[in-house]
Amino acid sequence: MKPDEAALLREIYHSKESPLYVRDIIKRLDMHINRGAYICQKWDKKGWYEYGVNILAGWLTEKGKRAARETEVRVVVSPPPSE
Repeated sequence: MKPDEAALLREIYHSKESPLYVRDIIKRLDMHINRGAYICQKWDKKGWYEYGVNILAGWLTEKGKRAARETEVRVVVSPPPSE
């Protein structure tokens, strides 16, 4: 998973906004809107993300929440890069 994708996953997972507008999170991360939409479509195909009418106004499924928790664990326990 690329760093921008991991950042978006964590931000959506920890968001307290209701309703959740992924478009706003994408803007906050300074990510191009098309990149954010592509990531959401990718997650939808994996079963991590669901949405109604607009791909940028969706939510994480239980499978997506589990992936977000696992991503956080990998980030926390990953050793620093060696120089």
